[in-house]
Amino acid sequence: MKKIVTLRENITPLPTLCAIDAVVNDSYQESAIKYHTVLIAFAWLDAQVGTKNITKRQLGLKRIIGNWASHHVSRNAIRIAARLHPRIEGDYPFYNISSLLVEPDLSRIAGMNLAHHNIAPYFCSFYSKVEVLR
Repeated sequence: MKKIVTLRENITPLPTLCAIDAVVNDSYQESAIKYHTVLIAFAWLDAQVGTKNITKRQLGLKRIIGNWASHHVSRNAIRIAARLHPRIEGDYPFYNISSLLVEPDLSRIAGMNLAHHNIAPYFCSFYSKVEVLR
């Protein structure tokens, strides 16, 4: 699998809780959103290669992101993360990301102290590239 090197200074900073709150209060039921899952989805989306157009191909983002982080991520968390990300356009599950997915470096979420939900990892060909942070 091809490796893609990302410099740490090129990573989009994670959104603040205030920014997440603003989107949640605007469009979603607050009780249904867990902030850490929005941050997981944001980190995953940030690693992806953008495209000019929104894809017409449906990707199973909920499952893909959940397996990457070994943590359940809801559709609403992905929607909120996409709205907060400056490069992402579209609506779930159609975004302006390449269908040649990048497996993000797990260090993107290493400091979140997540309680893993023991999602059984399975290996398949979701990813075309692996990210290495430097």
